[in-house]
Amino acid sequence: MKNPWIGFVVFLSMLLSGPVIAYYIAKMWFVAAWYVALFLLSLYLAALNGEKVPSLFTTNRKWVLKSFLFLLLMYGLLMIVNTIFPAPSVVNQFSQLDIVTILIITLIGPVAEEMAFRGYIQGMLRKKFNANFTIVLTALIFCLFHSLAVFPQIFVTAIILSFVKELSGSLLPSIVIHCLNNTVALVASVFI
Repeated sequence: MKNPWIGFVVFLSMLLSGPVIAYYIAKMWFVAAWYVALFLLSLYLAALNGEKVPSLFTTNRKWVLKSFLFLLLMYGLLMIVNTIFPAPSVVNQFSQLDIVTILIITLIGPVAEEMAFRGYIQGMLRKKFNANFTIVLTALIFCLFHSLAVFPQIFVTAIILSFVKELSGSLLPSIVIHCLNNTVALVASVFI
């Protein structure tokens, strides 16, 4: 795809159609396959966009440790946001938790979303805009693909993830944060 807009339209088509099809199929194997396909398409488009793909997945140990600090910062900010904009009560939406569902929520989904939003979209926007505008715009786009009922919470999370990717130059720290956050959310929705 020589024209980046064609790639972006293909990307958006996949991003929008996957959840709709998954809703009607209602099979977790489809969701897992869709996330893998989204990851691979995002990886391909990021490479076409000039991203140095290996550098997206390399970082030093300090950044992995900093990920935990940013996770704590994110939770602190989320406590403030939840005070101002209370999130709807969490209801256990998983009638059956199997290993595929757990892997999708805690690993496959976050890795694919980080590649799609921070790896491809943020990388593409960063070539055209300054860092601050890119971080905010990437966060807003990320929010559009999550529940609007928790927009403020998702926005804060997305800002932190985009900021960490911008600072570190790697997806690994934001992947660590995203995976840990989803794991905490899953555990909270099941046990609390």
